[in-house]
Amino acid sequence: MRNLGFDDSECEAIVLVVSELGTNIAKYAGIGDVIAREIATETRRGVEIEAVDSGPGIADAERAFDDGYSTSGSLGYGLGTVSRLMDDVSISSVGEGGTRVVARRWLHARSLPAVRCSLDVGAASRPHPRMLGINGDAFVICRRESFMLVGVIDGLGHGQFAQRASQTARRHIEGHCESSLDDVFRGCGRACRPTRGVNMALARVDCEHNTLQLASIGNVEVKAHGLPQGMRYLVRRGIVGLNAPVVQVTEQPWSEDSVLLMASDGITMRWSWDDLPELRGMAATNMAAVILRKFARAEDDATVLVLRGASQ
Repeated sequence: MRNLGFDDSECEAIVLVVSELGTNIAKYAGIGDVIAREIATETRRGVEIEAVDSGPGIADAERAFDDGYSTSGSLGYGLGTVSRLMDDVSISSVGEGGTRVVARRWLHARSLPAVRCSLDVGAASRPHPRMLGINGDAFVICRRESFMLVGVIDGLGHGQFAQRASQTARRHIEGHCESSLDDVFRGCGRACRPTRGVNMALARVDCEHNTLQLASIGNVEVKAHGLPQGMRYLVRRGIVGLNAPVVQVTEQPWSEDSVLLMASDGITMRWSWDDLPELRGMAATNMAAVILRKFARAEDDATVLVLRGASQ
């Protein structure tokens, strides 16, 4: 693995995944194979770990990723660990009862790209006024050399259980921000299954190719200004971690004049950019604070995130 370019901590994570998958075979099936191989596409390289057994299978394959789920009396943290450490994981049945798990980890570029991302991003958030400072919303900002991934997460309800759900999703996103948005949503669904679940929207701006990707499940609102071809955005109804459908990712051009705003449902969104001329020229953090102050609902957690191009 080191000859592929993985560093020591990444190699340790991959070794742990091999160990967990091998342990699962020993516990549940008794016999099987774990195979590690190099994989490559036109744009990236990585390692794939495949574990196949001929055991009794798993009745609820997706639930097997929940921490604490077990059919053998053990603690049952194996597949949850695999999901957290790898970029994407799939599980399927083989033969008349066997199980196949495929986990991939990609080598992420460490060299400087041709274009560095110089986007302005800011967020403002406050909890439900009666929740004693416990915020069920969260936001995420992952800045890399050539792209930025941002998102707003709304845990269902209020208080500590909503906060647990939103923070679970936030941690997964931060650990997988270089994965595709499809894979990030899929992984969040698995991570949030033991929680109330979340609504969330994610956006990735690729500064090298000037593109914006958007994906959302639930009632996190998105508003844009200055996109070269206007807003193209598909919202899927559901709850990440419970009954979420497959997310729909849209891609569109992004420019230095673009502004993107995301808000949880604690923010009233019945306003237009023309209603707020004072926002022009403001830094993203100040914009988020103004919108939170003006439009936060009295009886809800409320979060605003603003991402804007470098020219403003």
